[in-house]
Amino acid sequence: MDEYEAKALLVYNFVKYTSWPEGSFENETSPIQIAVVGNSNFFDSFKNYQGKKVKGRALKIVMLKMMTDFDGEHVLYLSGKWTASTKFFIENVGLKERPILTVGESEDFVINGGI
Repeated sequence: MDEYEAKALLVYNFVKYTSWPEGSFENETSPIQIAVVGNSNFFDSFKNYQGKKVKGRALKIVMLKMMTDFDGEHVLYLSGKWTASTKFFIENVGLKERPILTVGESEDFVINGGI
């Protein structure tokens, strides 16, 4: 297992133990959407989880090319250089007001608002 596969497995396990508030999904079968920003190697490793079920919901993995592409995902993974932009993402994409699990790689991720 390489670094990216290990990180994808960690995120998958985070999702298994995360509960979202009522109203976070359109309906009972809506997927849990995971957005990856940054490293395409991580995205490639995470594609193995595409469609896997967690708590009765399929996982939908998307790669965001631009910050403006963020659209209601339930998990946001900031990889590589994007982890340093955590504070910017939280303040400018409205993450504070949404029930989103944010995951990042930098040492100061939590200090900058990541959860």
